[in-house]
Amino acid sequence: MPLDRAERPADSRLLFQRVGVPLAPMPQPELLEERREVAAQRVALFWIMALGSAKFRLRGWDVAVHAMLTDLRAQVEGTTCWSARALALHRPARPG
Repeated sequence: MPLDRAERPADSRLLFQRVGVPLAPMPQPELLEERREVAAQRVALFWIMALGSAKFRLRGWDVAVHAMLTDLRAQVEGTTCWSARALALHRPARPG
């Protein structure tokens, strides 16, 4: 990317700086209703996947269970990252 179009995230911290790269504008926080809708969808997907995993386990389909548990873990981690990012956008900026 050409340097004249480069931007670094507004919440980034520099270790060193050779040339000045301007800060990107802070992203606008999502509306509360949008965050609630996304959270509700993620929770519903989690429970659908958990139910499917339990059914597959009862049928003895261990490979499918392992794959679904891996997907469930990714779902939980993604939700955790999403909620932390959403909360960070609503906190006041740290000085310094």
